[in-house]
Amino acid sequence: MNLGTTEAIKNFLENFDGIALVSEWAVKREVIDKRLKILDIKGLKITRELHAHWVAWTQRFSFSSFFHWFKYYSERC
Repeated sequence: MNLGTTEAIKNFLENFDGIALVSEWAVKREVIDKRLKILDIKGLKITRELHAHWVAWTQRFSFSSFFHWFKYYSERC
């Protein structure tokens, strides 16, 4: 089944029995609210690469600034 977006997957899971692979980050609020659960699967480790992109001519932005913002934000969510 292909639901197209993470929000569609979360809505489906909240209303029907099922299992899906989504980012922990994407379901953080639902897990806190006890609407969804995270299942740990022994021996399964999934990783992914993240890439940052920005307009080359922008002088006001640096990857370091973005990284510090992201770290600050992720610690508070």
